[in-house]
Amino acid sequence: MSQTASAEREYRRSCRKYLEDLVARRDFQAACRYFDSIRDVWDGRSDLESGTILRLGAEAFGSSENLSKALTLIRTAISIFSRLIGETAEAAECYLVLGGILRDMGKFREAEKAFRDAESIFRRNDNLNRAGIALNRLAAIHFRKGEFNSSLKCLLEAIEYAKREKDNQKLAYLFGNIGRVHTLMGKLNQAGENIRFNIELSTELDDQVELARSYLSLGYVRMQQARYDEAEEALTTGRQYVEKNNMAKEEIIYLTYSGELMYKTGRLDESETLLARAVTAASKMAPDSLLAARAMRQTAELLLNRGLYRKALQMANKSLALMKKLEDSVEIGALL
Repeated sequence: MSQTASAEREYRRSCRKYLEDLVARRDFQAACRYFDSIRDVWDGRSDLESGTILRLGAEAFGSSENLSKALTLIRTAISIFSRLIGETAEAAECYLVLGGILRDMGKFREAEKAFRDAESIFRRNDNLNRAGIALNRLAAIHFRKGEFNSSLKCLLEAIEYAKREKDNQKLAYLFGNIGRVHTLMGKLNQAGENIRFNIELSTELDDQVELARSYLSLGYVRMQQARYDEAEEALTTGRQYVEKNNMAKEEIIYLTYSGELMYKTGRLDESETLLARAVTAASKMAPDSLLAARAMRQTAELLLNRGLYRKALQMANKSLALMKKLEDSVEIGALL
């Protein structure tokens, strides 16, 4: 290999590693800018290095709401890997990214197939860790579609993988997800048990991000059980972790859950303030998302409680239209 070719290869490798680092740090805006700045490294090429760079670019653009560009990039990456190396772990990583993009586009059937492909390839390559991640994401698709038994089946299979890998961190959030599924199934005692186990494991691991999510989930369960003091305590604890870790999405979830708790306990003015903040923040962060739709639905409930029927109907219709657009059968069921 000539010195020029060797230098070019090293340069492309360093570009890929830098982009990889930006994506790993979740600095997606910077990753998008960098990806575009190194167009000469990947454009018009079809080798493995280009495939990896395209996958990383797809992750960055997919997480920056440029889903159409992300979809084009990941399909090109899949084509490269399929042609050069077949069904390897690298190809499976591409299917994971593809599934996430399709899910965010509301194309649940196609996303489900992509996650199944990822799980199958990872499993055949004895990568149970990543296979479990694919199963967890597949479970989330079933959850969104209201297919709770299918969701539980995926999560329980993922738990077996995590046990074989002795991965307590993954076990923690999987038990949390099982708790969330049980919540929507109305099995609140089982939900609480799984979420408490999630909290215990996450506390041992000092996983503050997972603790934030699990305490919010526990607060929601206790609220549905009409154990309002315990609900408020759990939500307050969850918010402390949310604020400490700058979790913008979970802050909106906290505001929505707390707004619901306030009107259920007769504190309507506080509820109005919290839900208004939730709707504003969700509309700014992700206007066409479940975050926004759920905050709108709870606002409609509050307005109904206050006897403001016309305003309640208007808000419910906004939420319903968004839910239908997102094909979310769980939340649609809550509205009808």
